[in-house]
Amino acid sequence: MSPGLRLLFYVAIGTIALPVLTSLAMGTDLPSLWALQGLFLFVVLIVCGTRYPIERFYTVNATIIVAGVALAAVLVAAPIHAVYRNINGYEEGRNFYAQAANEVTRQWRELTGEPLSAISGDDSLAFATAFYSPDHPYYARPLAYQYEWGLPRKTTLDRGWAALCFRGQDGCDRWMEEVSSRAGNFVRREFTVQASLWGKPGLTRDVVVLMVPPRANGDAAPESAAQDFSASKRSPE
Repeated sequence: MSPGLRLLFYVAIGTIALPVLTSLAMGTDLPSLWALQGLFLFVVLIVCGTRYPIERFYTVNATIIVAGVALAAVLVAAPIHAVYRNINGYEEGRNFYAQAANEVTRQWRELTGEPLSAISGDDSLAFATAFYSPDHPYYARPLAYQYEWGLPRKTTLDRGWAALCFRGQDGCDRWMEEVSSRAGNFVRREFTVQASLWGKPGLTRDVVVLMVPPRANGDAAPESAAQDFSASKRSPE
């Protein structure tokens, strides 16, 4: 490579490697799209590399190396990572989303005999419940307010509503207490979900669910999500 392309190659390697090293040093996680900016630089190198021929020996070696790294990632690194996460889990609890969604749906139907229509609570857990639950309730907490705890309106509670939090989320727990005092008629329960991998049990976590059954006169059509919460909101802190 020319000196210019070689410098670009080093920059590309640094763009990929430095975030990984920083993440390991700080003990944090990387978002799933962290490598996109570095991959673009490799595309530039590939395009510029068409200006001169490459011997077959080097192309075969490159192919073998790439195939070996891919197989190692799929057959070695991925299973190790899966086993680790089954034991240690994720901070946001993504291992438990599907189980929590199915369990709260089952308990809601057992309590009310109706499909779950609205869900709220911890942002990621409630949003996942709207996706994984067989009833696919609408996510009754606007994304614009995802970091602020708004109280649901009385009409929302009258139609039937549920909220989920993981045990230990103090801000979410205090918010549930406020909603309970406003709802009047409510049921609060707890259940435990457990991660599993290839049939082997893993980490467990407790989920707190607050269910407000629909009232007899609360069968109005759902309003838009942006209207389901009062204008007065407070931070979990």
